[in-house]
Amino acid sequence: MGARDALYGNNADRARHILSSLRELWNHLLRRVAPDDLVAAWIPGVSNQKDLLHDGKPTRRARVLYVCRELNNDPLTDFLIHDTRALVKLIELFNRVHELETELTDEQLRAILLKTDSWLMYILQISSGSFHK
Repeated sequence: MGARDALYGNNADRARHILSSLRELWNHLLRRVAPDDLVAAWIPGVSNQKDLLHDGKPTRRARVLYVCRELNNDPLTDFLIHDTRALVKLIELFNRVHELETELTDEQLRAILLKTDSWLMYILQISSGSFHK
């Protein structure tokens, strides 16, 4: 809600507010739906473990793949690998919050919020199992 409020506000620093809000939202969400201990216990069973741990902790990619673990088999495996990389790239975009001047247009910010909404619905429904219903 903070990101959406910032989009429609007049604050000159609103792009940074939007990115910061979205970054925190994703950090909290991924840790909640894919806690360190559960993801770490799951990783040894994964055939390709590249980029799943950093300094002994699960990466964002590992967390997303963990959430999608029931879907991660042929013929969806290739799709999920690319799709999770796209989500991680989106989250990495939120780290641009540290730039002094973020050069994102209103249209780009709206697109980021739209894509975030889509991903949130996807991750939340898969993690809760409600996509089975």
